[in-house]
Amino acid sequence: MKIQIHQMLHGYNQGHNLIQSSIVLPSSEDMDCMATLSDWSEYVNPQDEADYITIYPLKNSEYYVISKTWYANEMKRPGCVWTHSLLISFHQLSQIADYRVFIDMFVRPQNGNYEFYATPLQVESTLEYESSLFNNKLIIPSLPIIYNELINRHPQVFRIEHKSLFYQYFCLLLMNYFPYQILCQLSFCSGSSGLRTLYSKPFFLQFINTQHDIVKSIIVYDESELNAIPSWIKLATQDIVLEELQLSRLLHTFADDIGSDSQHLNGFLILVELINKNYEAYEEKRKAIQLIIAELATLFPHREDGKLLKERFLQKRMTDKFVPEYEFLYYMCVSEFIDAFSVHYINFWQRFDEIAHSDNRQLYYQLLQKLCQASHLNDWGESILAKSNEYLTISDLNVIADNDWSLFQSLASACPELLNQGSWITYSYNQIEDILRIILTSHASSVFIKWKELLFKILNTQIRVYADLSNLIFQKDKNAVYYVLDYLNNSAKHVVPKSIEKLCQQESSKILTWMETMNVLTPNVGLLIMKSILPISVQVQSKGSGRWIAFSKLSIKSMPIEYYAYLYLLSFNWPFDNHAIEFMRIAFYPLHKAASEGRLDYDIWKYISPYTEELPIWLDWDRCKKLRKAIVKRIKNSYLDVDFIKDFTPDKELNKELIKIWKK
Repeated sequence: MKIQIHQMLHGYNQGHNLIQSSIVLPSSEDMDCMATLSDWSEYVNPQDEADYITIYPLKNSEYYVISKTWYANEMKRPGCVWTHSLLISFHQLSQIADYRVFIDMFVRPQNGNYEFYATPLQVESTLEYESSLFNNKLIIPSLPIIYNELINRHPQVFRIEHKSLFYQYFCLLLMNYFPYQILCQLSFCSGSSGLRTLYSKPFFLQFINTQHDIVKSIIVYDESELNAIPSWIKLATQDIVLEELQLSRLLHTFADDIGSDSQHLNGFLILVELINKNYEAYEEKRKAIQLIIAELATLFPHREDGKLLKERFLQKRMTDKFVPEYEFLYYMCVSEFIDAFSVHYINFWQRFDEIAHSDNRQLYYQLLQKLCQASHLNDWGESILAKSNEYLTISDLNVIADNDWSLFQSLASACPELLNQGSWITYSYNQIEDILRIILTSHASSVFIKWKELLFKILNTQIRVYADLSNLIFQKDKNAVYYVLDYLNNSAKHVVPKSIEKLCQQESSKILTWMETMNVLTPNVGLLIMKSILPISVQVQSKGSGRWIAFSKLSIKSMPIEYYAYLYLLSFNWPFDNHAIEFMRIAFYPLHKAASEGRLDYDIWKYISPYTEELPIWLDWDRCKKLRKAIVKRIKNSYLDVDFIKDFTPDKELNKELIKIWKK
């Protein structure tokens, strides 16, 4: 790519003036500045030609000037010079691959022909200098100090101890190792007899041939000062010493991210050091990648800043040099600096997907394990756990449950949707108890949907269940009471936890609905019905007696006396109903026998006594007689004849007593 570079020639013409140019700057201040800096600096070098270069930015015109000055011996007037200036616009600085090529671009005017300088140069910006003045071994012991001071914008003055070309080449070489935003603030002069200034401020690097208190040697240096230079600066200057452009190219690539901030440049050099260092121990590599993440975030705390640096330094090809991919993702998930990064420009989710869908499931398991062992996760880490349901299959869950139960619990807590896969139903008693505790949490209960399966697991294994969980099951699944009734009715041996039984007792309407289609009941269902439904109520009466037939058939089994008391009362809901009369007949004999044997305790009698006949006060003690009279009265009122009670009970004598009451 070619760039356009303007040029100017200054020299003697009735004084030191502009002689020819391809551009006239709109700023008179900048034109005056160039006129001043193109004049003789009074530099002389007895060992060599008295030529030197001056490099500086223009304050108002956004041009960076690289100029070379020759002493004009051919002029009769002493102190005359020629200065050829090349003007590079600030935005074009980023396109120049190697500033050393400028050393051959300066043209000393010959024979009064100045037309060459009236036309801009078209220069190939990608050119790199093919030879080396220092034979790729620049020996400047104080170079780290010089470079560090330039980064931090501290002016430096050095004594001239070599030939002129040495300093010209050195200044141009140094320019390659700054991003253009910093470079366009720096100024250099390779030769002067005194301290030069730019807009009243000293040049940042200049070499002079006179004595001053602030003048130093580039050969002799302060050992303590050199030792204080950071390691990343020393590493960077190794490229300068060897005249290698690898670092220069990196600086060009990331110039827009680094900008004009010296701290950013220091940080970038730290990153380069971390990337290029040879690490022997794996723990060192782990620490290094964490430092890289932290350094990037510290340099560019805002997500949109330093995007290219973050993208390139955290790309997979780079991070693989330090740690496996799953471990890098883990470090991103626990980083406290995560707000400085975007999932997009480091392809976080794409990289995670590759691991999560990998045939090598252990990689994904290892990432999950590390995340679940972390004391803190940022949003990225929490998102990975929350999305586990999208990546873990039933097979995965079973493997994890078999090998790392703690990990399974952590995953189920973070992503309760995993439990909706249902594989845990087959797990051990203790594991199910752990899962129940997870389901009880508000987060899990809000997304869990396998309430029916959970209920049957509890019923079939008789796992201890807390009232809170029972309440949740009945809240989430409105058919829970039907499942419990079906379970109890499948086997006479089936029982249910107390907390579940209590909840069923609150569902009298649903129990009545369920009873409608039942032809056979187990005793435990019958007992639950007795606890749940009042035997005499409008609700029971309105549903009819038919659904109670199966309940009445429980009499053939060994039922407690409370059952017969309940059945007795139940019959009074329908005074003239044949089923109801049969309910009463079934209940009468066991109640009468219990009363005659003194086994009808006070609570049961109190329960049924309102539905027996009253006797004179001196006979009020006779519970049997009260029952007999109530039975006969009920049968008479139902318009049944006396034959109905001839075989009313298994006891013939009792039947005769009933007939006597009938006939009185």
